[in-house]
Amino acid sequence: MVTVLVLGACLSLQLLLVTATDFNPTKYSYCSAGCLNEDDGTVFMHTACKCNKLEGNRTLISDDIVSFRKTIVEIHNKLRNKLASGGETKNGFPNAANMRVINYDLELEYIANCYAKVIYTGHDKCNRKHNSEYNSGQNIAGSTEKRDDIYVDQVNSWYSEIENVVNPATFIESFALEGHAKPKKMIGHFSQVVWAETSLMGCARVWIPKNPKDHRYASVLICNYAGDDGCGGNVETESVYKAGKPASQCPDGTKRNDKYTSLCGTLEAIPELKPYKKGGNPVHDKDEL
Repeated sequence: MVTVLVLGACLSLQLLLVTATDFNPTKYSYCSAGCLNEDDGTVFMHTACKCNKLEGNRTLISDDIVSFRKTIVEIHNKLRNKLASGGETKNGFPNAANMRVINYDLELEYIANCYAKVIYTGHDKCNRKHNSEYNSGQNIAGSTEKRDDIYVDQVNSWYSEIENVVNPATFIESFALEGHAKPKKMIGHFSQVVWAETSLMGCARVWIPKNPKDHRYASVLICNYAGDDGCGGNVETESVYKAGKPASQCPDGTKRNDKYTSLCGTLEAIPELKPYKKGGNPVHDKDEL
């Protein structure tokens, strides 16, 4: 049986997701989950359903994985804390009253790795966590460079779209891509990075030296995002965040973070488990994910 998720706005849910720090993909039946596109009735297969061999000439990067996880979470939380605190001097964005701290999630990482095996360009169509009714959010960046720390530049490039936002006050109150961006400029990566309710993320890196569809996507970073209810953010007409005194309207069950004092929630330890292969066993050096 296929459980179909309708791609659309995130509604209220009595479901609470927890950070996957101890994760085994064989526990979940991703092939029984699909995502329905309401526009044409197409059912997309879950990305983790056929997480098999790498497509084409590409290499998944899992070197120094714990350091990578730690760094990419730190970058996101520092940028979010900067914006929430009023420390951002660009474009007149107000302080954020309800922005969450982000923790690293192994299931979101696994799904990102599955997509990295087949991606050339474009976003995932079905990447929800196993216990969520909502698709996860996603940012993707490509580069022609192959550097160990290229992902730092890629995350900062997402955030730099802050300069492209027109009328920040109305933008954060009611999210929409149209009408809030300068002509021919993108803002969706920025909003994904700073979406207040996002509390989980997991990422993958892949090297595609001869990408046949877009040579600019050689060194690719894929990050998946979810809130406590699984919603990935960037939802039309929903608020990006609530303006107000930093951490003054923390969601129920959370409070001001001790490290990132303008954010809400508890900062958890970075998971140290290696990524998983399709069979459910941790990868070892030179293994294929």
